[in-house]
Parts: sequence; C-alpha cells; structure tokens
Amino acid sequence: MITTRHATPTSSHAPSPSRPTPSAPDEEDAPESPLPTPAFPFDGMRFPPPLGGGTEGRTILLRTLGAILIAWVPMAVLAAVEGVALGPSRRESFLLDIAAYSRFLIALPLLILAERIALPLLSHIVRHLGRPELLPETERPRYEAMVALSSRLVRSPLAAMIMVALAYVATISAGQAAYPTNVGTWVAPVGDTARALSLAGMWRTFVSQPLYVVLVLTWLWRAVVWAIFLRKVSKLDLRLVASHPDHMGGLRFVMASLRGFSPVGFALAVGISGTIAERVIVSGQRVTEFAPVIGVVVAVLLLLFVGPLLVLRKPLKRIRTRAIFSYGRLASGKLSVEAK
Repeated sequence: MITTRHATPTSSHAPSPSRPTPSAPDEEDAPESPLPTPAFPFDGMRFPPPLGGGTEGRTILLRTLGAILIAWVPMAVLAAVEGVALGPSRRESFLLDIAAYSRFLIALPLLILAERIALPLLSHIVRHLGRPELLPETERPRYEAMVALSSRLVRSPLAAMIMVALAYVATISAGQAAYPTNVGTWVAPVGDTARALSLAGMWRTFVSQPLYVVLVLTWLWRAVVWAIFLRKVSKLDLRLVASHPDHMGGLRFVMASLRGFSPVGFALAVGISGTIAERVIVSGQRVTEFAPVIGVVVAVLLLLFVGPLLVLRKPLKRIRTRAIFSYGRLASGKLSVEAK
C-alpha cells in the first residue's frame, strides 16, 4: 500500500523561543511491539554458560572471562606442567602457537561479546518492523508467528545437539591436518614410546576447540534464522512509502543488521587469520598461497550477513511499480486540469 504524508501547517500561535516547549512525539518515540527480552528472538540458545546466558553488561563480561578461563588458561597450565609451553621448536611450543592465541584469546571472547551488540540490535529491528506505521493489523498474526518461529529455531534443542556433534567431528578431522602425526607438536609430542596427545592437547581436543566451534556454529545458525525471517518479512504486505527519504520505502533501518554482525565477521576472520599466520611463519608458506581460502571466507561472510538483505528487493520492486502507476495517474490528471 502506498501512503502519502502531508506536512502539517505551521501554527500562527507559535511559542516564544525563550520558553522551551515539549517536543511532539516523532516516529522514533512511537510504541513498538513488546518482546519478552531485549535480545528476543535470537537469544536463548540451549547451552550453559559461557556458551549461553544473558547479554547484559556484567553477565556478558563474566561469560567472556569464563570462556577464557575454560578454553585457554587450563591449556597454558597443562603445557607448563608437561614442559611443552616452550619446547625445543616452535611447533612444540604452546606459547608460540599463533592459532591458539587468535582463536581462544581473541576470536572466542569476541564471539561472546558480539551478542551484546548484535542481538539487541536485531531485536530492535524486529520490534520496529512490528510498528503500526509499517505493519497492517491484518498482517500482525502472521508477523507474530514468524517471530515465534525464529525463537523456536534459535532455541531448538535438536539444533544445539547437532552443533555439539559437528564441533567434535570438525575438531578431530581438522586437528589431524593442523597437527600432523609425523611431526612433533605441543598437541602431540614425539616421545620414546607411541605418539599420544599431551595433556594440553587433550584439553584442546575435547574442551577448547569444540567450545570455539560451537560458538561459530551458533552464529552461523543465527544468521540462517535471520535470513529465513527476512524472507518471510519480504512476503508481508507492509506499508511502504515509495517517496520515503531513506530511498528504501522505509526499510533502510533493516540494514543496521550489518553493523550488528560486523564483530561476528571480524571474530571469524581473526580465527582463520591465526591459522594462516601459523602456516606462513612455521611452514614457510606464502600468503598468496592462501588467496583462494581468503576469497572463499570473504564470499561466505558476504553471503551470510549481506545476502539476506537482498530478499527486500521484491517488496521494494513492488512498491516502485505501484508508485510509477500511481504518480503517473496523478501527473496525467494534473496536466489534464491545466490543459482545460
């Protein structure tokens, strides 16, 4: 539906500039659709802390600190006890492993802190879409069902179990490539007897790396649910305004999701960059050899976080077509009156 807004005439009894008067409520002050939590519907993953929990300031900091204490500190202590904190070579030294720093001291905390930025912002977009200026009452039941579906998908116990299973499968599979069996590393040093995981290596394999992978998969799942939500939104009969100053019919605020997902993309890039840096420094490979990998990572990040916004083309194309005919009739009518 195309709506036309007219400017309100200025009152002749304007108040004196010296006397402040309350400002009239604008569009930002209008009531929004209530949601159970400030981060609904993309919060509430079925994981215990630090993977799950609230997004409030103190809570998110405690979760971040807890993740570091669980993922990195025990490995450092066990490596020091077993003598692999600083071994005879860089590969056999835990404290010289760039990938461990990038994943467990930078990327892992960032993935948790990102919830403080992204989830409330996405929730604000969801509430804004439910405002009466955009959403007709006839579409409200469908919209509320979409929001409820998004929450169920994010909080699905089945999704949580699949993430945990994939995390361990990915950890075991990728670990063999990152720490080959024919080379001594701090994860599995070469000794006089059969080669086995060190204590720090066992902690990495069964605790730290799965924790990191589960967090990555959690954000990937949220991005998928966000894409599903936007696709359903694009099928609603929203009250878009073709002449809206944001040049997107009044939907430009949805693009704020890019700002919310930016720390997530940065954290994912840091985790991968650490692995590349380790290969370049330790194995002597050139950075250019990883150009295809970097290209794939950039493409995947764009697909995950920018791609869902492309579904808004359909409603914008519809409103543009309607506006062309509507304003065409208006212009034709005006020209006919002037001709008479």
